[in-house]
Amino acid sequence: MTVKPTILDSGAAGSTGSVAAKSLPVKGLRVRALVHERDERPEKLKAPGIEIVVSVAEFVERNRDAFK
Repeated sequence: MTVKPTILDSGAAGSTGSVAAKSLPVKGLRVRALVHERDERPEKLKAPGIEIVVSVAEFVERNRDAFK
């Protein structure tokens, strides 16, 4: 059995990143959607195959869980 990778989308709440986040699960990939704050934009991303992680993208150390 082949394990499909989890794709980190660091701009998931933006116009381009949200399209990518929504299209990848359709192809059987899992998405870790990195967003700056939990407001109405990431709420629209909620779907099977998409995990929403709220964080500040500039500091990798603070995003350790998002990169696992």
